[in-house]
Amino acid sequence: MNVKEISKYYQPIDYSKWDSSGKGKNILPKLEDTIYSIKEMDEKNPFEGELWRAALPFQDKRDDKGHAEITAYFGLRLLRFHPEATREIMMPSIILHDIGWSQLAEEERALFADYKIRKIYEPILRDRHQVLGRELAEKILKSLDYAGRINEAGWNGEKYQNHILEIISQHDTRPGFFSLSDFGVNDGLMRDADKLWRVTYIGMMTEVERSKMSDKPKTLEEEAEKTTKSFQKPGFLYSPISAEMARIELENALSYHKVKR
Repeated sequence: MNVKEISKYYQPIDYSKWDSSGKGKNILPKLEDTIYSIKEMDEKNPFEGELWRAALPFQDKRDDKGHAEITAYFGLRLLRFHPEATREIMMPSIILHDIGWSQLAEEERALFADYKIRKIYEPILRDRHQVLGRELAEKILKSLDYAGRINEAGWNGEKYQNHILEIISQHDTRPGFFSLSDFGVNDGLMRDADKLWRVTYIGMMTEVERSKMSDKPKTLEEEAEKTTKSFQKPGFLYSPISAEMARIELENALSYHKVKR
C-alpha cells in the first residue's frame, strides 16, 4: 500500500470516546464495534488476551497511565498494514515491553519523573527497566507456557520466546533495528508502536504534567513541536507507515486540544 493512501484507511483515536482509566477498556469493546480489540485477540489468538491480563498489574508504572493500552492499540493497527510481521512475536513484545518499570522502587521511578534531575539518572533507569523487564517477561511467558503453545502451532517456541525477550531487553536503547534479522520487522514495529504514544493527546499531556515539576513548564503545543522534531530525524521510526500515522495522530491531538480548551 502506498503510504499516502494510509489516511484513507486509518482513523485516528476518538478522544471523546476514549476511556482514560488505562485498564484496556478501549481495546476491550465488543468485537462488532471494532476490529482492534482484546476480544478479537481472545477469539483469534487466545494467548494475547491471557497475556494482557497477566501483565496488567505491572503496566503504566512510570506515571504514564494508558501507555500500555495505547501502544497495544497502535500495534494492532500496524499489523493491518504489515502482514509480513509475526504477530505471535510482535504483540507479546508490545504488551510486555515496559513492565520492568514495575520492578523499580518508587523512589527510582520518581527520579525519572522529576524534570530537574531526569537527565542524570535516565540512562541508568532505562537500562534497569529493560533488564528487569526481560526477567519478568520471561516469568510471565513461562507461566502461560508460551513456547509450548507456539510449538503446538508448528513453530519454534523457544526461538520466538527468545526473540521477544531480546526485543524487550533493549527496546529503548538499542541503536537502529534488527534489520538483518529474520524477525527484524517485529522489533521495528514494536518500537514504532511505543513511540507513537508520544504523538497522542494522552502521551503529550503526560509530558506536560511532568514538566510542571521543572522551572520551565511546557504547553502541549511546545511538546508537540519537540515531538515533531524527534520524529523527523532519519531512522527514528522503522516504518514509513508509522510516520504517516504519527502525522495523522499529531494533527488529531492538536485539534482535540483546541476543542477541549
